[in-house]
Formats: sequence, structure tokens, C-alpha cells
Amino acid sequence: MNKPIYDYLDHVCVSYHEAIEWMAFCNFGGSIIGPQRMVGLFAEENREAYSIASGRRQLADELLLSYAAQGKIKLYARFHTKYGSKEEERSSVALEPPEVVPPEFIANSHIDFVEPDFLPTLIDDFEGEKDEYERYIHILTRVANI
Repeated sequence: MNKPIYDYLDHVCVSYHEAIEWMAFCNFGGSIIGPQRMVGLFAEENREAYSIASGRRQLADELLLSYAAQGKIKLYARFHTKYGSKEEERSSVALEPPEVVPPEFIANSHIDFVEPDFLPTLIDDFEGEKDEYERYIHILTRVANI
């Protein structure tokens, strides 16, 4: 029996940001403390809590990219763009259906949130010796093979 053309729309995914929040705090909303006395919110300890939360997010980001580079987690992209050595755009393609970002690409890239939409973007790490570099834009994380 043939699979429907839009079978990929049934994949269960979360945004890249939600995946980071879940890995860091086991909560899609991030670090949530709840109501507190006002004095506690202005206290010096609150800055330390923010610093700890930031560190947890950074570790979660590194773990997510590491697992994706090993092929244990799938990252999907909606757009793929190639740039030349002088940052001129060579090609930009809307991926329909969204494509799995190759683990080999993830292993040699970093995530950034690029203007104007601040969508999560995987950017090829290069040292200037390459003639072109690539970006995968609007990253989603697949939750399970349901």
C-alpha cells in the first residue's frame, strides 16, 4: 500500500527552542519557579539562578546537536541556502517536504537565530578555505517515530 504524499505532516515534532527547554528543565516552558515574594525576585540569588539556567540551556544545546550529529535525533529544516565565498546567495530552496538535516552537516555546524525572523538556523562552520557555505533554516526536532 502506498503512503500518502503528505505523510511527513504526521511526524510529531517540537520547535528547536522547546527541545532545548525540555532537555534543560523537563518543561517546554523553561525554568519556571512560580510566585515568590517580591524581595526574593530582586535578590542577588536571582542573578545566580539566571546564570545556572543559561548554563543548562547551553549544555542542552550542545547535547542536542551532538545527538543529532550521531543520528540519534532527527532535525528537520524548511529551507536550505548556499552562499558563495563573498556571502552572495547562490541558491535558496524551500524544502517541500521538510528534509532531515544530514548528521555529517550537523557535526560541522552551529546553531544561530538569524534575523529577520530569528528562526533557528544551522550554519556551516568554515574557516575561509571553502568557496561556499550552507545554512539550514527553521529547524524542528522530531520527537518520536509514531
